[in-house]
Amino acid sequence: MDRFPYLYNSFPDKDKFSVGHFGRRAGSKALAGQIRSGMADDPIRASWQADPGLYKTMRKKYLLYE
Repeated sequence: MDRFPYLYNSFPDKDKFSVGHFGRRAGSKALAGQIRSGMADDPIRASWQADPGLYKTMRKKYLLYE
């Protein structure tokens, strides 16, 4: 059973599901949208995987040593 859609469908007041600090804690409003749309757990988790090349490019300016 996919937990995310189950939890959303069990939530009594759907209008208040993503209100408040949910987006801030999740890192973006994207997770709430994915859950509301009924997306399964595996595709949601896969969307959390960042592009490693992007991360390596972004971190370059912060490295002390090569």
